[in-house]
Formats: sequence, structure tokens, C-alpha cells
Amino acid sequence: MNPVRGLIMLFVVSYLIHATLLVNSADSELRNAQQQVGNLLAEELATSSATLMMNKDSVGLGLLANRFGETSAILSLRIVNLNKEVIASGGSAPSQQGTTFKADIQLEKQPLGQAEVVLASRARGDIIRDSAFNLLLSLLIHAFLVAWIGWPQLFKKIRIPILQPLPSEAKPIVVAPVINVADEAEPEPVKAAASVFLYVAFDDRKNLMQKVNVSTSEQFLMIVDKLLKRATRLYMGKVTVTLTAEGAVVRFDGDTGLDCMNRALACGRLLLKLTDTAYQQRRAAKQKQFALRMKAAGLELADLEDSKAQSDVQRLATLATVNQLMFTANDDIVTDLQSKHQLKAFEVEEGSANADIKAQIVEALAANIEEELTVLEKRILERRKPTEGV
Repeated sequence: MNPVRGLIMLFVVSYLIHATLLVNSADSELRNAQQQVGNLLAEELATSSATLMMNKDSVGLGLLANRFGETSAILSLRIVNLNKEVIASGGSAPSQQGTTFKADIQLEKQPLGQAEVVLASRARGDIIRDSAFNLLLSLLIHAFLVAWIGWPQLFKKIRIPILQPLPSEAKPIVVAPVINVADEAEPEPVKAAASVFLYVAFDDRKNLMQKVNVSTSEQFLMIVDKLLKRATRLYMGKVTVTLTAEGAVVRFDGDTGLDCMNRALACGRLLLKLTDTAYQQRRAAKQKQFALRMKAAGLELADLEDSKAQSDVQRLATLATVNQLMFTANDDIVTDLQSKHQLKAFEVEEGSANADIKAQIVEALAANIEEELTVLEKRILERRKPTEGV
């Protein structure tokens, strides 16, 4: 059988079952409401007619029956004595069938007879007509699901911000080098002239990441990981330590330390903007969603080994506060960056364990760069392809 045809049959059966349940539910609600009204009317009629029956007031009973019978919902009513003789009756349609409700007529615990009230029952067609909107809505939902699953190509352009997968990039054509089979030893990779590590971490002083359930933390990490990759790709960085609850490490290689640090700082600022906006959106939702802000630190490798540089940059990140970007580099790089951006020297108390750290806090990058970062942030969150470089 054609899978699409089978899918359509499945959803047709699902719709019919759902429609039946909707109508039955409406019918049950009407019956429950009618049960309460019918019992109340029967008891009221029995209470009102007790004194008249004790006094054998047939005229009063007739007037009482006529007054009750004027109610549109009552098809017929009867007041009978202990001998099952009808003393009074009324109603707008005594010949029609309906639901009967009975109540005993008593006065001072002495049985006098019984009051019977027959209420009109809603026809199945009336219930279906009243439920037409719900049935139509269910039909539209089923039709949409059939189209979504059976013909997904119709909806391939529908995108949800932030949660969409990364856009595919055209891979550059690389000409394969001629390999000499006789050479068994692989050449060592060329070491970059300069490198900078950027460490990004969550500001999680209350250990919330460990307190929420696994699915919630994984969903949040997935969102931040996508934002990290988009920001990193813009500045030609490489994620060397994949994002976890502890953070992530991004490496920037280049010809000069100044160039690497410029790209690292711009990437760090952009990521902090993205994650802060994502935090605000998730916390402002009707149902508040789990989110954390971030902080970042940059470090010039110089002559340090990768393991030592990674340890130092993680230590530097622990000193940063929420949405703060810090970095450490040689004096020449610091002097050049101070002339372009708003930096503040990191101050530590004398004799503290961090007294050996000489770092700078980035309060703001150059105005033109901050403006372009704001544009990039908006385009990334709106799933628009950002322009090249800042």
C-alpha cells in the first residue's frame, strides 16, 4: 500500500474517533446538566403540591401544573396520588418522549403521591450542530498533520528562530596534493605563528545546571552550542573543547597575536550578547524557561603549552562576573587594544592567590564594532545569514 494513502486512512480513522469522542462528551455534559435540572424541578413541584394535595385542592393543583408547564424545557408533568390516579397535569407537548424525573410528595413525613416531570432530550443532530466549530477545528488540525507528515517539502521553508539547525555551508574545493607512496611518514602540521584561547563559561553560582532535569539542561546547552558555533564561524575560530556545563574553549590561530586577540574579543562579545538576549527571551516567556548568562576570558598562548594555556584561561574566567569579558596578553597587544577600545585593568588585593594575574576587562569595544555586533546579533537570532567579518 502507498504509505501516503495509509497515512491518510490513519488520520481519517483518528478524526472519526476524535469526532465521536467530542460528540459523546458534549452529550454526557448535557445529560448531567439535565439530570440536575430535572431533579430540582421534580422536587420543587412535589414540595409546592404537598399542601394542596393534603387539602384536596384540585383547582390549585391544576393551576400549579399549568404554571410549571409553561417552562419551555418541560414536555409534560403529572401529579398522581397514592392510587396512581392523575390529579393534575400540564406541559407544552405531553405526547412527546423525553427523560422522566420523579419525586415523592410528602407532608410531615406522610406520603401523599408522586410528582413526575418529563424534560426534552437534545437530539443527536442538535449536539453535532452545536459542536460544529470543535469538529471543524479538529478536521483542520488532522488535515494539517497529514500534510506536514505526508508532504514535508511543503513546509521546508518554515523556520523557528534559535532552534533551527545551522545553515549548511558550501565546502571549499580542495585540490588533493600528490602523495608519494614511498613516503610512509606523515608530515607534521604547521604550527600557527600566533594563537589565542577564548574560554566561555556559564555564570552558575547557584549550580542550577545540576539541579534541573537532564532534558532541560541538554536543550539549553543545544541552543547555546548553536549560538557559539555561529559566532565562532564568523571570526574563523575553532571549538577545541565542546560545550558542556563547565564551558567551552575556542582557539583562534593567525599570523599575529594582535589579529588573533581582536577576533577572539569580537567573538566573545558577540556570544555574550546572543546568550544574554536568549536569556531575556526565555525568562520573559509565559512559562519561564531555564536559562543562564555567560562570561568569557581570552589568553594569548605565546610560548605556553596548550594544556597550561587552557588551565590559565579557565582560571581567568572564574574571576569574571556575569556578561564580563576579560583577557591577558603581552604589553604591546594591551597597549594597542587600549587605544581602540574601552578597557579597565583588573584589580586584585595584594597577597591574594590571584595577585600574579595581570588582566584587562573589556567594558566595550570600539563604537563601530559594537554597532556591527548588534546587527550580527539581530541577524543570527532572526536566522538571516550574517555578512562577512566585522
